[in-house]
Amino acid sequence: MKHMILAFGLALVGFSACTHAVDEADAGATQTYTPIEQFAVQSVYEAHPTRALVDKIELVPSAGAHTLLRIEMTGAPEFRKSYQLEISESVADGFKLEDMQTLQ
Repeated sequence: MKHMILAFGLALVGFSACTHAVDEADAGATQTYTPIEQFAVQSVYEAHPTRALVDKIELVPSAGAHTLLRIEMTGAPEFRKSYQLEISESVADGFKLEDMQTLQ
């Protein structure tokens, strides 16, 4: 039992000694999303609650009346996912998810 406690204590000391360099340009940067992007990200997390973090959101040109957004999630290449969401917007109802496709 003493050996386990000692090993655990040493492991904690080792983890506390780890430091990560943070680029000062990135330190103050925070990602802000437009309301429609917030709705799209929330829709992805509701459909896939265990997804990783958002890596990139881009507006996809559309000939239709709805807005198309492509969301790429972070992760290892074999687990990385991209989603395309078709979202409608009205003054009375706000945003509505019309369609969501998994691209990769």
